Amino acid sequence: MVALLERTGGADVAAFARLLGETPEVFQWSTLGALQSWLSAALVVPQPRLCFASLAAGYHTAHFSVALLDACPIHGTPLVNRCHCGAPFHATLHSLEDYAAAGSCRCGRLHFIAHETCRRPTLAPETTHALDPVAAWLDAMSRLIRSARLDEALCQHAPGGLEWVITAAQALGLAYPACLRPIRLVPLPIGTVWYTPRPRQTPSRAHAPPPPGKREQGKPSYWQPTPATTLYRALARHVRRHLAPGGARWMARFIASCDPFAIGTWIGGSPRARQAFIDMLWGRAAEPGIEQRR
Repeated sequence: MVALLERTGGADVAAFARLLGETPEVFQWSTLGALQSWLSAALVVPQPRLCFASLAAGYHTAHFSVALLDACPIHGTPLVNRCHCGAPFHATLHSLEDYAAAGSCRCGRLHFIAHETCRRPTLAPETTHALDPVAAWLDAMSRLIRSARLDEALCQHAPGGLEWVITAAQALGLAYPACLRPIRLVPLPIGTVWYTPRPRQTPSRAHAPPPPGKREQGKPSYWQPTPATTLYRALARHVRRHLAPGGARWMARFIASCDPFAIGTWIGGSPRARQAFIDMLWGRAAEPGIEQRR
């Protein structure tokens, strides 16, 4: 497939697919217009980029405009945004003269759309799978849940913002494609918690609850009857009732916000929020599975 457009703009890719008798899914990554605004601002270069070797074989992809991709994964040649004569490639047409020169450079040494390459591509289709990891990574990155302030920082190209997002994505299991430029990962530890909601069960009043440590329906009790467990639970009750009352509401607010900037503002401006945050850190250090239980 030859991708002719870097962004969708006013182009209707679905209508283009219907005219060719193809499904819209075939052209899913023919442009980068499907990217969310924060991802496009952080990853897409403003000018189109080419691989001369791929272009000579009748192939081009919008993925060449991903800023972290410095070389063509198929040929290993550097991606360029200028013609042989040094003239830059433009992504927009401003006048009728631009329409007359569309698909070629004014110097005459480069034709983006030529009869020989457009109608008779010579690049083997299976070689284009080298770009599949980039497409899969972009698709997974588009589904990340982020805060509004992080989106704003990425759109403004804040230093370290993109590195932080990529590091967080790796912590969530999104492997960074090897063909992309190596980046400096954020040296801060990022913890992940996989939450699986448990089905609600209506307790039966016909039977008394089992003693601590005893089995219930073949399952061991969560709490083991040890002195350390008894002491920890007593301290946790004391903290919740006297030192950090209302901490559960603050923690629910932290989770619902999912915004480190907002959480930092609350902690800095409210003693109750600070106490709840300290309680959360202490509980997590003493009880590794506290997120699943609470």
